[in-house]
Amino acid sequence: MAVETVTVNCVAGSYTKIADNKTNCTFRLKTIGSGRMVIAASQPAANVTDFIPVSSKDPVEIGNMSGTEDVYFMPDGTAAIDLAVIRG
Repeated sequence: MAVETVTVNCVAGSYTKIADNKTNCTFRLKTIGSGRMVIAASQPAANVTDFIPVSSKDPVEIGNMSGTEDVYFMPDGTAAIDLAVIRG
């Protein structure tokens, strides 16, 4: 499976898919801010209560996925956030 590095713009108010059908994903917020990460088989609702809080302090590394899960991110607040994403 190919590994790629991309920038993903995530708008506020809904989850954006940042990796799909991958076994590994690492991402970091490119700007100061925070948000919520969810691993799911389909698009989560904005009000989902099962999420991982994420801040711009540290990168998030996810490994050993089966390759059928998707990774989603939604910024906190009203501003969009760019993520630097390595996925493979």
